[in-house]
Amino acid sequence: MHLGLTVFDKQLVLYRDGSGLLRCYEDRCSHRLAKLSEGQLIDGRLECLYHGWQFQGQGKCVEIPQLPSDAKIPKAACVKAYEVRYSQGVVWVWMSHKKPPKPNKLPWFQNFDRPGFDNSSTIHDLPYEHSILLENLMDPAHIPISHDRTGFTAKRENAQPLRFEVTERTDRGFAGYWGEAKDQSLPYFLRFEAPGVVETQGNL
Repeated sequence: MHLGLTVFDKQLVLYRDGSGLLRCYEDRCSHRLAKLSEGQLIDGRLECLYHGWQFQGQGKCVEIPQLPSDAKIPKAACVKAYEVRYSQGVVWVWMSHKKPPKPNKLPWFQNFDRPGFDNSSTIHDLPYEHSILLENLMDPAHIPISHDRTGFTAKRENAQPLRFEVTERTDRGFAGYWGEAKDQSLPYFLRFEAPGVVETQGNL
């Protein structure tokens, strides 16, 4: 199985090789720029649908059917590869080629290891940059208006001042509790961890 996806402005293809290891390449063949995500897996190698070039490992081209048997595959035939890690059911891609990957910087979700925790995933293509969505998820003030009488319990007449108390700051983000400004208690928890993790607790 292989999957084509876009991370920021980069088109990538993700697949598992013959050993079950995750591999991630730029989603274009080094030959005629066809999408590798539209190809197929042959014995754990990713094959381009256009001329049958095959790639494996760190993007090395290992098969060119049209090449004479005594010819060597050029090094330039390789495709750009990205470091990829799998942790707690989440696939992480290191997008930089200027800095080495830092696996110790991967976010760790405590709830994912909690007994009985149920994880469900969805994919949505949205017509805007990811930071806009992050801002939306961390903005409870919009809920009474934007989600008025939808699946939430929100009602526009409940729009009011809110209070947020930061309880934790790190070089990756922050965490804290929020609620209605008039109340003593702050029943809702929110955590942000760069580049794109938002954790919330509490029923709105």
